[in-house]
Amino acid sequence: MKQLRWILALGIAAVVLTVVFVFVDKRSREKEQKASVGAPKQLFSIDADSVERITLDNEEGNFAFKWNDSAHQWVLDSGDSFELDTSAVAAICTQFCSLRSEKTVAFDCQDTAPFGFDEPVTLKFYTADTGDDHPYVLYVGSNTPTYDSYYAMTESSNDVYTINYSAGSIFCVASDTLKTKFLFDTYGSQVSYYRCETEGILPTEIKRDENGTWTMIRPAPLKVFKANADNLMETIVRVTLSGYAERDPADLAKYGLDKPKTKMLLQGSKNGVPMEQEVWFGGPVTENVNEASIYGYFVKTKQVFTIGKAMCSFINNTPNNLILPYCYDVDIEQLRSVEIDMGDVYDLKETMNVDYKNNKYSLGGKEIDTENDTLLRKAQNFYRSVSNLSFSDLDLDAVPEGDPAIRIIYHLADGRDVTLGFVPLETTNYALTIDGTYTGQTVRLNRFTASGSVVPSYEELIAALK
Repeated sequence: MKQLRWILALGIAAVVLTVVFVFVDKRSREKEQKASVGAPKQLFSIDADSVERITLDNEEGNFAFKWNDSAHQWVLDSGDSFELDTSAVAAICTQFCSLRSEKTVAFDCQDTAPFGFDEPVTLKFYTADTGDDHPYVLYVGSNTPTYDSYYAMTESSNDVYTINYSAGSIFCVASDTLKTKFLFDTYGSQVSYYRCETEGILPTEIKRDENGTWTMIRPAPLKVFKANADNLMETIVRVTLSGYAERDPADLAKYGLDKPKTKMLLQGSKNGVPMEQEVWFGGPVTENVNEASIYGYFVKTKQVFTIGKAMCSFINNTPNNLILPYCYDVDIEQLRSVEIDMGDVYDLKETMNVDYKNNKYSLGGKEIDTENDTLLRKAQNFYRSVSNLSFSDLDLDAVPEGDPAIRIIYHLADGRDVTLGFVPLETTNYALTIDGTYTGQTVRLNRFTASGSVVPSYEELIAALK
């Protein structure tokens, strides 16, 4: 009997355990089912390269962007006008095309206002497959109370999802964030024209041809120092704005832009698309004497912005920075000889013969011993002091009169002679002429007499020869 009772007890326990197991298993499956319903979900899976057009509606207006195949970039395709930050649109496209929800917070929601969908940000993506009538649509509501997600909905469902905060922030972009952060958003090598007119400074205007050669138009048709011009363009395209102030201002005077200190015009291209930007620079952002920012203005888009003074310090450069510094630019391979006659200014009247190919030099008919390293170095220093002689300043209004006090004559290998004349303007300042024509450049006497210049180099060479 005892064994029978044990068997009966075990049977009852087995039945009870089976019932409990079935009940628990059912509850677990129900929980898993509910969890899977609200689990992360792929909202969109689109080939980003197939997107042709994007529209964005938010509280600031309607914006449309179109993919430009020839330029390989996004361009603005709406009535609003501003310089577009193409990277901002690219980020929107990337996030949208592979967007996943974090979870579903409401199924078949009938009242979406609490989630911020009474005034949502609306994104529409158009591809060749969707056509103009059936775009992919995403609505973005407010962020969650914990600020770690945004609420989102698609046009195909009444369910409310959460998406990660980073994606939501990109979709809820402010209009200023869609605007370029750069003064001229291209590459330095693609800038082809530069004009700058700053109060109290001679205007500068240069342009670049298809071969990359710069030509100076203003202040005078002088030879451009290519390295400096190229460096300036690289500087300009890296200049970033501090922020945007006002669009289409009614009063430019409050920004010091009614009479701008500087007006600058830039032309170029980016990915084959022509670009032009006229920029004005005005007054300081505050009246603080240590204020580090000033106001600027994009004329075409009527946009006031702020920018650091240091960022645009180049607008205060004189044209001298872009002019080849040498009084005359000649390669030593092009020369037979060079004469210098300093007249009454200094007792220096010499001719240096140059045979660079054969490494032969002579001064006043006396051959330089090129095996003597010290002597050769001093001869080369003297030649460089003459050939690298640089101008001091520009004086386009000067009217030089009389004969040159100093002459330098280059006898070229092709048989031509080029004469540089230095006509006195003041006691220690001379007007530079080339073959009798005034260049608009002046040369101070210290260009001849300072350490390392013509006179000291000549004296060292003569001492070595003796």
